[in-house]
Amino acid sequence: MALPPAVDVSGNPIEDQPRDGVRRITSALFVDFDNVFLGLRRLGEDVAVGWGTDPGEWLSRLERGEDSDGLFVRRMLVRNCYLNPSAFADYRAPFTRAGFRVIDCPSLTQQGKSAADVNLVLDVLDVLHGPLHYDEFFIMSADADFTPLAIRCREADRRVTIADDVGDTPFSLAATGKRVRDACQAAGFSVGRGTIDFVLKGVLYAGFNFDGRPDVHVIAEHWADNVVGLSRGARMELTEGDEKVIRDWVGGGLA
Repeated sequence: MALPPAVDVSGNPIEDQPRDGVRRITSALFVDFDNVFLGLRRLGEDVAVGWGTDPGEWLSRLERGEDSDGLFVRRMLVRNCYLNPSAFADYRAPFTRAGFRVIDCPSLTQQGKSAADVNLVLDVLDVLHGPLHYDEFFIMSADADFTPLAIRCREADRRVTIADDVGDTPFSLAATGKRVRDACQAAGFSVGRGTIDFVLKGVLYAGFNFDGRPDVHVIAEHWADNVVGLSRGARMELTEGDEKVIRDWVGGGLA
């Protein structure tokens, strides 16, 4: 007996390959809204609001990609968004219109802690061990607590996807990163944009403000704070001596 064709959550048939011959991969996307929104707010209020009000725009950019095997098309069969309704109710409608299932995760403590992390992890594990095979899992969050979950997905054979310049020119993540990259190359150091952007975002996540002419020592201290925070978030048990070694290393003697 022939099996019925597989369908996605909208009832559309899932094809192994699109008609244009480009590889098709099935993906599941899980968005920790509060965490991402608050992280993006450090880059600018307009950045966070733009991301939250038009998810369809950045989602469309994820539909196609390229890896070592060539071009591919993504099918986001699962789109889950975990959101605190008391703080971010205005963003429910845009995500719903973009095809997301919005899961309410209200605050459970006076400090505003919700069960978003737990709900997200449980849903990922349900999908990971469900009847339909997913090639790729997107966990959209800036929280290092999800590191063990990413490792679990990898074990299941799934994809789991600064300087003086600011004193002379107003900070912009894209433009500043490019200028810093060019300045490094001119000085004889080959440093990629991805590396520079990682440092810039880490400094921002640590609470640094690039307005004015920032002091290089303060930047180094915030970068070291971010690296130590990521290490502790990954459940690394650091002694006082370990933390000093990390700060001396990543701070280049400036922190």
